[in-house]
Amino acid sequence: MILKNNPKLIKFCLKRLIEIITNYRVRYHIPPREGKKILFTFDDGPLPNTLNILNLLDEMNVKAVFFLIAENIKKYPGITKEIVNRGHLIGLHGFNHINMKELSLFEFSHQIKNSSVIIENICGVKIRYFRPPFGQINFIQMVRLLINGFTVFFWSCGVSEAGKLDFINPQKKNSFKNLIVLLHDYNSLDIIGKNIKILNKL
Repeated sequence: MILKNNPKLIKFCLKRLIEIITNYRVRYHIPPREGKKILFTFDDGPLPNTLNILNLLDEMNVKAVFFLIAENIKKYPGITKEIVNRGHLIGLHGFNHINMKELSLFEFSHQIKNSSVIIENICGVKIRYFRPPFGQINFIQMVRLLINGFTVFFWSCGVSEAGKLDFINPQKKNSFKNLIVLLHDYNSLDIIGKNIKILNKL
């Protein structure tokens, strides 16, 4: 009865069930066994501003995961290499920033394969992390990624245009534990720095 009258709780339980079944290869938060509290992630790069972000992260002694768009990687291969050289992880955010649900399985698979090759050729890094643009992906696409060894990331906390923390699950507001924080390569350094400082103090 509790689940029937609480759709948010149903969604929360389903997410946790998916994580357990896939051995945490679908991540809405950081698995407790990893012993980390906060994971900072950046979407939509690389962009010229990414270099400024890398300098800021160096100053704050923070490592992050950058989910990159293959089209941008081709434009800025040097910045892509710099992300890896500075000790950050990279993942795939698609060839271009489109809703993955609109693609057929063939189109989706072709995009993932080609984008992965681009990254591997430029950086020599085998891609194992993926975040779908807008967080939109269907079940068959998800299965395809998991079968091929990808870990699929979503997020538990974003940042609004005003620079305020935006929690997917409001319950997390009081705990600040095991968060995957979503930022973007086009965010201002003030917004990024402010939120990293706030979260690192908790």
